Amino acid sequence: MRLYGGLALVLVLFAAVDCVQAQDVCPPDVVWSEVGCRSVFVHHDLAEFNCCPTMDYQISQGGFTIDIFEIEVEPGCYCVCCFDLTHELTGLAPGIYTARVWGAYGCEDTPCGSTVFTVPEPPAAAQSAKTTPFMVSSMSDCGGWPLFADDFESGSTSAWDEPEH
Repeated sequence: MRLYGGLALVLVLFAAVDCVQAQDVCPPDVVWSEVGCRSVFVHHDLAEFNCCPTMDYQISQGGFTIDIFEIEVEPGCYCVCCFDLTHELTGLAPGIYTARVWGAYGCEDTPCGSTVFTVPEPPAAAQSAKTTPFMVSSMSDCGGWPLFADDFESGSTSAWDEPEH
């Protein structure tokens, strides 16, 4: 009988340690941006998600505030991993924007972070070309480095309405 009691105690301790290790696997999230020639890149580094998730990305814009939602549709494994995500935004009108990123573990109800960027006036030759705002998202492999080619990559595109000025 004592053997069973000791075994139960070991299993309970193992389960408690496993739960602790599953929380806060990644350092704090980092959200930053860079403005390219025709695109803005919003980066979300060290985002904590399931190791092999099925992901969806959605965007919402109200004036010069952009909300990017990283949605784990289905967890695929029994583990947690750190990912780097990049959202390429095109077709934004000139102005100063704030982009907020939502959805990784630990920041479902508050933004994981935000970044401010400026979309400059286009050169005179390009001002006549009007494009619809568009987003393309990509996700790194688990840990931010390649593990298995194409096993964890996920990409999604999304279009949204132009901001009202």
